[in-house]
Amino acid sequence: MDGILSFSRQDSDDYYRLIGCSESSSREQILTEYKAKALEVHPDKNPNDPSAEVRFKKLQFAKDTLVDAEKRKQYDFWRKNGIAISYERWITIKDATFKASFHWATQKGDTKVAIESKSSKDLSKKDGSAGSSVPKWEREAPDAILRMFRNYEI
Repeated sequence: MDGILSFSRQDSDDYYRLIGCSESSSREQILTEYKAKALEVHPDKNPNDPSAEVRFKKLQFAKDTLVDAEKRKQYDFWRKNGIAISYERWITIKDATFKASFHWATQKGDTKVAIESKSSKDLSKKDGSAGSSVPKWEREAPDAILRMFRNYEI
């Protein structure tokens, strides 16, 4: 909990800055910038720098994230919403948390619609417009256990 409350983003958390491109860069532009940056920070080019391998792995992860459209969408969501954990940690727990949080949610089927047909006489008596029909939405009443669950009775 303290890690979340005391979290502050580092420059290395901004993958666009790390690679040297903007948010609007295309996939090809990101790959071009990555190749130039990778030549600079590659561990073979910097044998006396022990942190070169860590920086190169971070650069590779940034490239993999920004080149993949789905990962890039998730990264942009994380970046814009100011989530108070690192992106790497968020991505590892995101799916597990989502599944655990919404395990009880089920996708609803088609909603049934019943249209009451009334004669034009009946409609003209009520609202003065003849020939229109008003749709009525029907829904199955939940069983007793489901109702109790929804009302926090069990």
